[in-house]
Amino acid sequence: KRLDEAEKIYADAVTMQSKPAGKETAGGGIKEAIQAYDRLLKEYPRSDAAARAYYNLGNAYYDSGDTDKAVDAYKMFIAHSPKGNVLTALAYYGLGYCHEKKGAYAEALEAFKQADTAIEGEQFKAINAANVGRMHETMNNRKEALEYYRQALKANSDPFMNIIMKSRIAALS
Repeated sequence: KRLDEAEKIYADAVTMQSKPAGKETAGGGIKEAIQAYDRLLKEYPRSDAAARAYYNLGNAYYDSGDTDKAVDAYKMFIAHSPKGNVLTALAYYGLGYCHEKKGAYAEALEAFKQADTAIEGEQFKAINAANVGRMHETMNNRKEALEYYRQALKANSDPFMNIIMKSRIAALS
């Protein structure tokens, strides 16, 4: 019964978070979702729903512009997620994007490298290699950026991403 309530709070929070922004709901239901996730974490901290809530809470904080709280939430998710959880790689992505947004490029690079160890599948590998390449490029590590962009191009199957990778490689060559 109690676990059913945790799942209900989680489902309601996800629904609120996915609410589009409009005239009367600037930012959609992000604020309400954050409140619901916080309630879930307080009332049912050991539930599976709470573990998943940290990931969504990270996304909600990121979307609301609070990158510090997003970083904390993603780290909590990573610490509590089971090995092999596909969301772990996405949490590392989120962590990387937060650090990048804050200008902490070395931390972003490390998060993207961690994502690479947590993911399966060629398209994930391509996206991650592109993220690592972008951080190296931002940090003026041209050789490393080229290496990762080439890895992304090799692993990628998306024609649009191929264009982007080829343009980055050409610009750095």
